[in-house]
Amino acid sequence: MPLPNALRLLATIPALLSLTLTQVAVQARPASLLAVNFPSATPGGGSAPQRTAGGAPRRGSEEECVAKFADLNGDGEVEPLTPLTALMPASNIGTSLSPDPTLSFYVPRTRATAVEIVVQKRIPVMTAGGATRYQYEEVYFNDGLEVPPGLTDGPRIVSYGLADANLEPGAVYEWSFSLLCESNGGGEEVVSGLLSCSEADGSPLGCSATATIPDPKTLAPAALEANASRFAANAYWNEALAFTAQLRPVDRQQWKTLLESQGLGCLADVPFAEEAIAPNSPQAQPHWDPQCFVE
Repeated sequence: MPLPNALRLLATIPALLSLTLTQVAVQARPASLLAVNFPSATPGGGSAPQRTAGGAPRRGSEEECVAKFADLNGDGEVEPLTPLTALMPASNIGTSLSPDPTLSFYVPRTRATAVEIVVQKRIPVMTAGGATRYQYEEVYFNDGLEVPPGLTDGPRIVSYGLADANLEPGAVYEWSFSLLCESNGGGEEVVSGLLSCSEADGSPLGCSATATIPDPKTLAPAALEANASRFAANAYWNEALAFTAQLRPVDRQQWKTLLESQGLGCLADVPFAEEAIAPNSPQAQPHWDPQCFVE
């Protein structure tokens, strides 16, 4: 039986990454031990949704739940703002070592009161005519996740762990991320994508509740970089992203390089939700926006 498009794409990612990254991961550099750099292009999205919230920004009230426009230059002209964006590979197909992975997002300035994340297992079914359709089985639902307080002041990079999601090795999951507002009781802005808990490939790495994933907050920079490169070389996007993010305060270039490799480089200077922002920095200015994915 031929594999459906999404599964074929997932199957090609480890081979492509191993071919491109293995040499990079073992080369020493004087200023930085290892380079964390995914390929400049990964397999196309196929049946995966786009990783940014759909629809062009529209004019509206300054009190709306998610900021979609602002007068950035003080000239009275409003401009569209960077939309809600998943920090995923260009294909919008994420891969993780953990059955309880973490998802990361660029979130615009918002008055949302909660976040909702839904994860459904995508089960391919062949029809009598030979076409592939999907059935869905919900494995994770949480509509009470907190919105970091800093998001009322400006955009941030925000991460959410999916506790007890229990993803199965090799299965493909479709997730959705929604910002919820009291004003309308529903998702004001939604983005979605695909995620796979990768199967073991003969190495100690592989989707397992007992997989050894060091706590990045406890590691020195050299160990952070070594682990980020190890995860990248084995095609674990979520772990490579998490370890490189922890490395950013001491080696911002690594974070920028990783994002640039997947077309997300314009988000490299967006503060993390828990990050203190210098009062005189551009990010502290009213209506600061990275101006990514806008016309």
